[in-house]
Formats: sequence, C-alpha cells, structure tokens
Amino acid sequence: MQRILILFVLGYSNVNANFQLNDYSDHPCIRPCGINTRKTCEYTFTLEYYYTLSKACYDCPFNVSDCSRPHCVPADGSPRPILTANRMLPGPGIHVCLNDTIVVNIINNLLGGEGVSIHWHGIHVPPHMDGVAMLTQCPIQNTHHSSTDSWL
Repeated sequence: MQRILILFVLGYSNVNANFQLNDYSDHPCIRPCGINTRKTCEYTFTLEYYYTLSKACYDCPFNVSDCSRPHCVPADGSPRPILTANRMLPGPGIHVCLNDTIVVNIINNLLGGEGVSIHWHGIHVPPHMDGVAMLTQCPIQNTHHSSTDSWL
C-alpha cells in the first residue's frame, strides 16, 4: 500500500527543556501502511541555533565517515551558524500512514527571547497553527526567559 503523508496537528507545546534529541529513524509510526492501522504519532522538535562543522563533526569534511556522526551538520562544508530541528539539517522527517494523527511538540531553544512559528507544506492544518508569527498565529515562545542570552 502506498504511504501518504496526512497530518492532523493537535497542537504545539513548549515542553520541558530536559530533552533528548531524536532523528526518529526508529519511530513506531514508520511501518507498513494497511487498512485500520491508524495511530497517534508524537514527535518533539527542539529548535536551536547550531553550527555547521562543529566539534561533533571531528575531522569532517576531510574524513568523510566523520560527516555522518550524530549531531554533525556538514551542510555545504562552510562553518557557519544555522537554525536546526533536533540538530539536523534538514530536520527529522515525519513518516505516517493515511488517517494517522500527529502530535508535534516544539521546544523553542532559540536564545535571546526569539519566538518562532512553523509553516507546513503539503498538508492541511488549522489556520491558527500555520504561517507567520503575529499574522496567522502566535509565536511559540522560547524556553529561555532572558533576553540577554547570546549564542555567538
């Protein structure tokens, strides 16, 4: 049976910042799709500023096997600051079957008090959960409350 991405987002949550980053490669919702296999699939995305070619990359790009280490974001080979979801670029994939219900928890760890919004492509979600912050939805507040934090 063909896999189809159908997403019903129940809500955003600013859950506890004690988190474990996950690439979801072994998520229980990655399964063969069939009749009456409806599931509720929960994902947590931690948004944070990060760097390409950080210390997590060891000797990448000179040693190509180091580029696939956990939390290594090689990008285009130039060190620079980026915004990541679960320290991945692109972020982790959401894999579901027809009629699955998806719960997406967003942990906003952007320093400096910056709010964030999520814009979805290829799925239908309620208007107040999609689009530009302060235009179609309220921003997801960060887990840090100090506006003096610095990430550089």
